[in-house]
Amino acid sequence: MQAEIEALVSGETIEKKVHEEITYEDIYDTKDNLWNFLFFTGYLKQTGKKMIEDDIYVELAVPNREVRLIYRNQIENWFRDEIKQQDLSLLYDGMLSGKPDIFQKELEKQLHRTISYMDNGESFYHGFLLGLAANLKDYVVKSNREAGLGRYDILIRSLDVSVPPVMIELKIADRYSELNKACDRALEQIENLKYYADLPEEGYTQVICYGIGLFKKQLRVKMERKILE
Repeated sequence: MQAEIEALVSGETIEKKVHEEITYEDIYDTKDNLWNFLFFTGYLKQTGKKMIEDDIYVELAVPNREVRLIYRNQIENWFRDEIKQQDLSLLYDGMLSGKPDIFQKELEKQLHRTISYMDNGESFYHGFLLGLAANLKDYVVKSNREAGLGRYDILIRSLDVSVPPVMIELKIADRYSELNKACDRALEQIENLKYYADLPEEGYTQVICYGIGLFKKQLRVKMERKILE
């Protein structure tokens, strides 16, 4: 059922047999009953209909943006539950230690394994990375905060100022061949807008900056380590 909800959120349709006699008490008896309940209560709309012998089958889609958000939130809840059960130590080590090759490999692994729908928007990937960072212990994760001359995407920092914070900027590429350029644009934005300007006042002497380029389920990671003065 999760795969079918992900298909609906991505704009596809599903086909289900209609049971007009469904009652509230029957909802969880079968998956078909639940789909029927969602249809009859307006959480799915009919886009097609056909008869197979004596049975009615309807083609179903998400009716509007508001309901799509409900389904998307459910998928994000599944994602967070999945993350809690995984060992992300390699990903964290690669990210926090400034190892872009390992960080990229582990990120791609998560992108392919955990998520099977895409809206290709930067906000989706932003949420994806925040979800992965949620299990970090002894680190503070901040997002979309004002710093320098703008707002950074993600900042991950330890309360121990001897540990370099990690700053992440995301950029969407229009095609696979432009992933490297997207990374460069992200790193240039961090530098040009001085997102790390306040970190020396808090005692940090270095910052690890990542520019991440994204194209559908493909990504590229580039890193720069900056000395703060």
